Amino acid sequence: MSAMSFQNGPLSMRVEEAPEAAQQGEPRPPRGERATRRSRFLQGLKTFLWVAPLTVLLWVYAEKEMEKQGDVRVQVEVVPASGDRIVTLISPTNGELRLELKGPSASLDALRSEITDPRKGPLKIVINEPPPYEGNISVEDRLSRSDQFTNKAVVVKRAEPVLRVKVEAKSRRDVPLLVRPDQRTIASIIEPKTVSVEGPESQFYAPLVVYADVSELANKDPGERDADVPVGLYEMRAADQPMGPAISGLNVTLPARKRVKLEVPKLRVIEETITKSIPLYVHMPASKLDADKYRIDLPRVTLPAVKVSGPPEMVAKLTGPTADFNAAAFLTLTLDDFKSDLLGQKQSRALKPEDYQMPPGVKVLNPDTIEFTISDKAREPG
Repeated sequence: MSAMSFQNGPLSMRVEEAPEAAQQGEPRPPRGERATRRSRFLQGLKTFLWVAPLTVLLWVYAEKEMEKQGDVRVQVEVVPASGDRIVTLISPTNGELRLELKGPSASLDALRSEITDPRKGPLKIVINEPPPYEGNISVEDRLSRSDQFTNKAVVVKRAEPVLRVKVEAKSRRDVPLLVRPDQRTIASIIEPKTVSVEGPESQFYAPLVVYADVSELANKDPGERDADVPVGLYEMRAADQPMGPAISGLNVTLPARKRVKLEVPKLRVIEETITKSIPLYVHMPASKLDADKYRIDLPRVTLPAVKVSGPPEMVAKLTGPTADFNAAAFLTLTLDDFKSDLLGQKQSRALKPEDYQMPPGVKVLNPDTIEFTISDKAREPG
């Protein structure tokens, strides 16, 4: 289509060619409509840019929150709900349970790592039953309601094997403190006369005694002294009966050592000669035992007529009709004894009283001198 224009004066005409699209008859959208289309496209792009990541996050979250089940083996510890009682685990004796858990995937994995971490110790199960009680415990219900499990929305579907416990009232008793019967000649306890012991009521049905081990004071000068000595809880027996095994366990509260005031008496000492020869043992560096390289020759392997002194009842363990103590002497070799210039040469070593194994309070009066020869087997002829 052409456009015409008129001017004042002679008639003149100017023809303008229409655009090609117009010449071909194709309609051209108005300028406002084109702007609207561009705006819609940009808005859609913006929406996609924030909706797409959000969709991915929602998918990941849904995956984490998806419930699943899993088994785990854990060590458990039963603890009382109140400090006035004591709980003893009867079974399983090894304290191990298999738990079947159900919960969100991520929470389940986190809880499994937490309850099997050895640094955090056994999984604690609180026992609410009042004493006296002995029976099975519902592990599933107790753990599922505990904060550790509810905070992660995890429940225990099954626990195996069955957990059986015994609940008793806690008791405290003042138990006599005495020196061990076989050490009464070494020292006597001045104070305290008793030791406070805590434990289940059933533990105190039989008379008990706390024995102090005062062997560290053997051969000490007479007089009073303070000392930390090992102590243990025992069932009290008649004077003519031997000591039984020490009573120990998680439910008995007793310090391993006790500060006591003792008196070391001035003992009546006797001297005797051991009629039987005592054996001689050799101690040597472990590095010299390799490949059986050396031979040690000893003219004597027993020592006769060892003279000792000490309390009569201790000496009687060596010389009396009921002598039952395994006395011995020890020759201790050092690395210097294996120097090449000494190999094959006769050597000697004077023993000291502490080189002898004797009952508490007994001392050797005539330590012997031992001759020995160390040879290198590789240097020996054919």
